[in-house]
Amino acid sequence: MNDLPTLPLSAELLQAYLRVSEGILSSPAPQEKTNAGLSNDHQYARALQGLQLVAQYHQTAMMQTLASWRHNLLEAMNTSRPRDAAIKRAVLELLFLHPAMMLLSELVSPSAPAVVEGKDAAGASTAGPA
Repeated sequence: MNDLPTLPLSAELLQAYLRVSEGILSSPAPQEKTNAGLSNDHQYARALQGLQLVAQYHQTAMMQTLASWRHNLLEAMNTSRPRDAAIKRAVLELLFLHPAMMLLSELVSPSAPAVVEGKDAAGASTAGPA
């Protein structure tokens, strides 16, 4: 993997998402995991929530890891039967786009308040009492 997040928990949450996603891809009928199917999958929902935590603090590492994972799986799918590969590619793209869109929304409107030069997101001083 690329530069994994420095916190072991972050790396584990990212790995958990990749494991769940690979389980979906290797299932006998991955095409059943469309947007609606994924929203009813509790294991997938928990893994995606874990990624949301990672996204707050490790955007670059998370995106690099997801992009590398996607690329490696697409390369491996090139050797599959055409019909099976097309279905799995579509599901893979969905599994990649969910966290990618979540990451983009995190970059646009972060959940955690930003602290810049001793001020919070509202501009108030974060310095302690003098």
